[in-house]
Amino acid sequence: MYDLNTSELTFEEQIGGQPDQYIKVKEIEQNSKGNYYATVYIDDGKFFLRTFGKTTRTAEEIEENEVNINEMIGLDDYTIPN
Repeated sequence: MYDLNTSELTFEEQIGGQPDQYIKVKEIEQNSKGNYYATVYIDDGKFFLRTFGKTTRTAEEIEENEVNINEMIGLDDYTIPN
C-alpha cells in the first residue's frame, strides 16, 4: 500500500509468489477506519480468507491468521468459482 500524499510504500502483503501459482484476487475490502483489510482469494482450487492491517508480516504470521475455506467446509481443490 502506498501513502496517497507522499507516494511512499507504507506496507506490503504478498499473496502467492511462487512460479507455479496462479492467484485470483478480485477485491480487497477495508473497515470504516481504513486500517484493517480482508480479501478472499483462490490458489489453484484452494480458497483462502485473509485479514490484515497496515504492517508488513512474515510468511509465518500470515499463515497463522489465514483461513483455509476448503478445509473448513470440506471442499476439494477441483472447485472453481462461477
